[in-house]
This record gives sequence, structure tokens and C-alpha cells, in this order.
Amino acid sequence: MDEGFALCEMLLDAEGKPVDFRYLRVNPAFARLTGLPADQVTGKTVKELIPAIEPFWIEGYDRVVKTGRSEFFDYPVAELGKHYQVYAWRSGAKRFAVIFNDITEHKQLEKKI
Repeated sequence: MDEGFALCEMLLDAEGKPVDFRYLRVNPAFARLTGLPADQVTGKTVKELIPAIEPFWIEGYDRVVKTGRSEFFDYPVAELGKHYQVYAWRSGAKRFAVIFNDITEHKQLEKKI
């Protein structure tokens, strides 16, 4: 599989507000596309791995978990210097899964045009 895959669990505060998410499982392409070693990702939260993660990632995944509707995202991760195209869906209570591609080069070409 060329696309990255991750199975994750939303983490909420006492009021039910999304504050982070934990990686439960990732595939080898995840490591290739993010530069984060797969064996060091499982069990960690996104904020442990990418402390400056943009809030829209957590908010978007929380929306998927709460509504049960799949969503398509096209967002950057500044700390990694990458831009990703992501398809996310709910995979259980407080859980979601994603398939994603690195579209950084495509976005750079768009800016030149």
C-alpha cells in the first residue's frame, strides 16, 4: 500500500472537548510519508510526536468521530514541512482511521503557477 494508514483514538478533556489523539496502529507507508519511525509512533499522541500540530487536525478528526461522517482533508503540517491529503472515517467509539498521501510537491507547484 503506497498510502499512509493510521488507526487512532480521540482523547477528550473532562468536558468532552478534543485535546489530542493517540496512534493505535500505523503502516510502513506512514513512516515513509511523515518521517516518523513507525515503531516509535504506536501508543504515542500526536502532540508528543508533533508538539505544534495545527488545531484543525484535532478538530477535524473529532468531527468525524462525533458525527460518524467521513471527511476529506487537505492540510499542511508545518512542523513536518509537509502537506497531506487525508480521507478519515469513524472506526468505533472515540476512534477514527485515516488513509493519506503527501501532496507537498503538488502544492509547491501550484504556488509557482
